[in-house]
Amino acid sequence: MSWQFEKTADIKVTFNAFFSNRASDLDNVLKPSLDALQKVFEWNDKYCYEIAAYKNLVKRGEERLEINVEEINRQQ
Repeated sequence: MSWQFEKTADIKVTFNAFFSNRASDLDNVLKPSLDALQKVFEWNDKYCYEIAAYKNLVKRGEERLEINVEEINRQQ
């Protein structure tokens, strides 16, 4: 894995969380995941201008978190 964008590029992060328990809170994965992206890629999340998050239900043992990062063109 490598960061493919300029460090100051405007970014959208999409989270696809796959939970086996319907009671799991989707928002609990957002902040820790953004913090991890900052640490691993030495990126500042102040350049994250859009976040999309989706909760999916799966069988126990198939839980996972998929994160997609893309550059966006914001109108300023």
